[in-house]
Amino acid sequence: MKCVDKTGYPNMIGAWRQGKKREGIKLVWINLELPSEDDNYLVTQYTNAFTSKTKVVQITHMINWIGQKIPVKKIADEAKKKKY
Repeated sequence: MKCVDKTGYPNMIGAWRQGKKREGIKLVWINLELPSEDDNYLVTQYTNAFTSKTKVVQITHMINWIGQKIPVKKIADEAKKKKY
């Protein structure tokens, strides 16, 4: 399973969709209400999507079209704490 946010670069989103079509990978789309100054909201949106089957998480650190910074380190730290 791959977790992908919808704010990524269009070519990356296209590549994930192509992988789904060709390889049958399961995509979990993360919807973010942006802009947001609440890091806890952003971290929770990602970590709630993680399961024991999650293998890859694509995170855009800086969303170019609005300048939103995503707290990647906090998301990674929370992901490491999860026990499955």
